[in-house]
Amino acid sequence: MKHDLMNMLVDYYELDPYAAYGAGAEMERTVSALREIRPGYIAIYAKGHSGITTWPSSLRTQHGNLAKDMPAFWREATRKAGVDLFFYYSGTIDGLAAERHPEWRRITRDGTPDNFLGSIYGDQFAMYGACPLSRYWDDWVSVQLRELIEDYDPEGIWVDGDGGFCYCERCRERFRSETGCKEQWDDIRQRPDLEPSYIRFYEQVIYEWQSRFRQHVAALKPGCVYITSSTRPWATEYGESPYAWLMIERHLPSRGSIHDLAALTRFYATSELPLELFVCDSTGMHARPMIRCRTKTLDRMLQEVATVAANGAVVGYWTFPSATGALIPTRTKRAAAARHFLEERKDVFRRTRPAASTVILATRTPVKRGRVRAGGMWPNASRCGVVELSVAGAHKAFAAMHHSPVIVRDAGFAEDLAADLVILPEQEALPDETAAALKAYVERGGKLLTTGVSIRNPAVCEMLGIRGVRRAAEEGYVIRRDGEAFGVDEPWDALDGDGTEELYPLYATSEQLHPVQSRLMPRNWRMYGALDEGCPEGLGIAAAVSATVGAGQVVHIPTTLFANYYEFGDPGVPAWLREIADRLVPTPLLRTDAPTCVDITLRKRQNDLLIHLVNQSSGRDLSRPDFADVWVDDVPGLGLINLEIRCEQAPGEPYLAPGNEPVGSSHADGRLRVTVPGMKIHACVVVPGWTDPRLAVFACGDDADSD
Repeated sequence: MKHDLMNMLVDYYELDPYAAYGAGAEMERTVSALREIRPGYIAIYAKGHSGITTWPSSLRTQHGNLAKDMPAFWREATRKAGVDLFFYYSGTIDGLAAERHPEWRRITRDGTPDNFLGSIYGDQFAMYGACPLSRYWDDWVSVQLRELIEDYDPEGIWVDGDGGFCYCERCRERFRSETGCKEQWDDIRQRPDLEPSYIRFYEQVIYEWQSRFRQHVAALKPGCVYITSSTRPWATEYGESPYAWLMIERHLPSRGSIHDLAALTRFYATSELPLELFVCDSTGMHARPMIRCRTKTLDRMLQEVATVAANGAVVGYWTFPSATGALIPTRTKRAAAARHFLEERKDVFRRTRPAASTVILATRTPVKRGRVRAGGMWPNASRCGVVELSVAGAHKAFAAMHHSPVIVRDAGFAEDLAADLVILPEQEALPDETAAALKAYVERGGKLLTTGVSIRNPAVCEMLGIRGVRRAAEEGYVIRRDGEAFGVDEPWDALDGDGTEELYPLYATSEQLHPVQSRLMPRNWRMYGALDEGCPEGLGIAAAVSATVGAGQVVHIPTTLFANYYEFGDPGVPAWLREIADRLVPTPLLRTDAPTCVDITLRKRQNDLLIHLVNQSSGRDLSRPDFADVWVDDVPGLGLINLEIRCEQAPGEPYLAPGNEPVGSSHADGRLRVTVPGMKIHACVVVPGWTDPRLAVFACGDDADSD
């Protein structure tokens, strides 16, 4: 592998036509910064989405005010510093190519050219997508790749911008040919099954494009690495993986959802390929063009770095230079500090494997969202097949409960999974093999929690003995065992069948009892949507049901719970789920008094259990809507944290990393009790010689990695 604890991207946009591109890049300062940061590799711009190149290409695409041949400059600098060099190259987004060859343009479903970021910047920047089935590869990309590799001898090519779909005549004809559709396109586009079938078709097209890229790079220079930020998690369904390793980049704003960062890392970390995830040191956001870019504090960067590294991924550090290409000293100092932070914890960050007793199952079928709105950093379901809201919501809830869940794709699920609890969040379609494995897992003693449209899967219906499902309420209230109540403003189903036990009834809101109210005032009227707690009235349907299946148990919640929780975050949801989880798993793997801002990750290293704790606190109130000053400036330290870990046999003496200092611990009644004296950003409790038969440990590409 050609990556280390940390790699780096210098994101030097080439869009400003007036700045002398590269004039500020100085060799001595650049080499000095690289030696201080010591990245495994550094990626620099060769071609961005505009199609403008940072070298004098034979296609006449160079920047109009190019002061330096930037690939040549960085090739010299990296060789002096002993760092590998990767070139950032925009894949199927190329404004210049599409302007000169309109016939290559990627076409949207409504028949217009696909202008990337056009909804934000309009026609200010031409960033048109190019169709991968056009001559764009033959007459453009292959020419530039040959120039870059033969003239500058890079160690790798990093491709960005392979997202989106094309509905041009070429793609439509191939789709018709492969699916056997005979209708006119106007008729095909009205079919309800078009989206999932077109997703499958276009993933095959992109797989062929990415495989072609990898093969071409290898032919030009054996050993030159091809990676892409447009990683498809299901690429191996079409053949050999085109990726040297999985690489994800996320421009996470300072106010961004860091629990999403953990979820995304855990989703890809169960792959057998190594994972690299880039986080950015600046807060510029495409969606807010009137707000100036701001450099994040070191504390915030260390939160993001620790979240990525604790989940076994290589950290990518993404920075921006000045307008003339000079590295910014305050930002490179932060990068060096991040590298030092990782180096101190190298023993617990590298060569570990994902482990969990709670597993979230992710399928490729888009969720019916109900009233929630799409958002966050997850890929949209219609763009790449990841069910973003329900899976992210399940992770958000169970991470807040400190269950340390991992996310497993349906193809990776096996009936002998050694986990306490599996969650199927609002996903209707399961492959037959996965459904059979899930049923066998439960019959062998496993515990399954399902929600929402998951009940429409025949295997789930069979396990619960459900004969029919009908919508019965537009919203409802749940009263927990502790007497607290919370509402879920989503449609609820009634389940018809035998053999289930009602765990919780569903109660009516004020509008359901007095419907005329809902027509008088807005939906968010303060007194609306409330429960009459003094005399709650049931709706005659269950909020949660349970059934015994073989040696195991299934619980179903008949509403879009997790997608709703992802958006609105009602704390009543994880509190209720904790009651349900305690019923399903009375002796959980881990209990703690840590606040919900502490994200806990479990990893295995041979016979050691690693418990990573990352303080994701913002340190201030970020709840003001539409307010610009919501950045994380300082992360407050935390005091004592008590952990209680399931452990039948007494393990070796636990210690705290970094520093390898012993921590206070005791073992009794099959539980190991550990007290962490306090922490700032990250701490890791290492429990030597720990075993548990109900812990799922996953293969990971980092197992065979080298530094």
